[in-house]
Amino acid sequence: MRIDVRVPELGADQDGLITVCLWHSHVGDELFQGDRLVELLVGQIVFDVTAPSTGHLKEIHAFEDTQVKPDDLLATIEIADSAATTVAP
Repeated sequence: MRIDVRVPELGADQDGLITVCLWHSHVGDELFQGDRLVELLVGQIVFDVTAPSTGHLKEIHAFEDTQVKPDDLLATIEIADSAATTVAP
């Protein structure tokens, strides 16, 4: 099963730019729920996006220095079917 990781609502002005700053994981890396996945920059504030579930990073869709907006696709995580019931909200 795959889970999409999307840009969260950060409470920022909708006209404000959100920049993908730094990926803490690479495609193929094992992830655990709550692991730091990527840093997003809004103005001068850095927000961490964490892994919503345990699995492997399957694909990165938004690369460093890319401009994104809320609900844009950041990454896809491949999880085992047995882990599907432990997905964080």
